[in-house]
Amino acid sequence: MLMRIDNLLQNRLFWIITSTLFLFGTYPGKGGFEGGQRELEKLSERSDNWGFMTPFFYGEWPNFFGQWRFTIVLFQIIVYWIGFIIFFRHRWPVLPSRRILLAIYLIFSSTFVSQLWRDATLFSFVFFGISLLRFSNSLKISKVKVLVLSIGVISIYFGCCFKPAYAPLIVLFTAMPYLTKFQFTKLKSLVTVVLLTTLSLVPYVSDKYLSNHMNLVRTYPEQQPMIYDMASMYCWGNSASANLAGENALKLVLNEGIPVPAVCASLILTSWDNLHMPMKDWIYKSPLKRLQGDEEVKFAEFRNLWLKAIIHNPREYLLVKLPFATQVLTMANSFVKPVQSLPTANLLLNRFNALIWNIFYFFSVILDKLRLFTLGFAFLIGIIQIGRAHV
Repeated sequence: MLMRIDNLLQNRLFWIITSTLFLFGTYPGKGGFEGGQRELEKLSERSDNWGFMTPFFYGEWPNFFGQWRFTIVLFQIIVYWIGFIIFFRHRWPVLPSRRILLAIYLIFSSTFVSQLWRDATLFSFVFFGISLLRFSNSLKISKVKVLVLSIGVISIYFGCCFKPAYAPLIVLFTAMPYLTKFQFTKLKSLVTVVLLTTLSLVPYVSDKYLSNHMNLVRTYPEQQPMIYDMASMYCWGNSASANLAGENALKLVLNEGIPVPAVCASLILTSWDNLHMPMKDWIYKSPLKRLQGDEEVKFAEFRNLWLKAIIHNPREYLLVKLPFATQVLTMANSFVKPVQSLPTANLLLNRFNALIWNIFYFFSVILDKLRLFTLGFAFLIGIIQIGRAHV
């Protein structure tokens, strides 16, 4: 049975048919759409809640053939597929069982990439960039090698700009195979730390510069983890000092008429939306408000209280952050239920389009629930890579 499946996977016609059906299923662009704000005509009217690159790339993408959503998705998928081919060009597994697993991963990771979420776009370009860096190792020193390296670095940087907070992990993961081959002295170690730190900060610094330079509406996205921290210390802290520090900070962002204890009723591990969004107005009003626009002074005051709370209560801060760390490492739900249907009155064609997508979507959700699209799984792969480098 395995041999039959393996023979099928080595058939080019199978991959042509599968990729064609997959692209047909993704049309006209399924999944979510995060932060593009295309309804706002000018870039300066959009907010910096998702950074600069998201509203710029998603929002300014040309409306090719009236299909801007699908053409972005198509571009992301092609970039990922090219990266996949380059990465496994000389690494295709020998054992049929491993080839089958890898083929399954390719098919269903493509479903993840087909979404217009920052995570999907980041994954597509970062994987492409890492593939080029690996490929450059097989090239002799030449202009071609420099070009391949440059495109790889630019691609990784571009992907990191969608979520600059991921840049340190991505830089470390990318550099790890090279670092394990070095013989470090104290000077080399210092230079390496400084270099990696600098590279990790470049996406964040450039994102802030471009957001300010293009006059995006300020929403102080940094306040999200800060508010989360202060609510956690107030509600879940084990000392009066931590509770008081959280309470003093939260008073700056409380909605009018809402007592501080009401925050605890809306605080959950998996999302901060309940704290600041009136999810169900007929049940409750959100306890907190987001600072935005010209509230820079109030944000600075809130940030100072947040820093003081951490400095004076480091143990309590770490204790309330640990549960969130487990969520960050193992959070699933990487796929959004399709929201777009085929723009045609042909019922049979619509149903076939939905059927093809739901087949890919169903099995992708299973892989998602197995936590194969999490930071924890990425760490596991990184550890395996380090182990292989030492063999």
